[in-house]
Amino acid sequence: MQLLATTGGAYDPDADAVVQDEQAADAERERAKQLEEEKRLQEEEAEAARRAALAPTSCAAAHPRSYQP
Repeated sequence: MQLLATTGGAYDPDADAVVQDEQAADAERERAKQLEEEKRLQEEEAEAARRAALAPTSCAAAHPRSYQP
């Protein structure tokens, strides 16, 4: 109790280095999580585009010999 009396005021979490470090670490983890999610989505979109480019666009393209207009 003596220690708190010598600080000169009420506890301020904004001035607490430990609290600030924890908040910074939380923010960095969240940022890394968001970047990983964005990367995953981009990879999924790239894979979908690759599949779409390789897929036949019509029955005629898939079976050109059997197609008769």
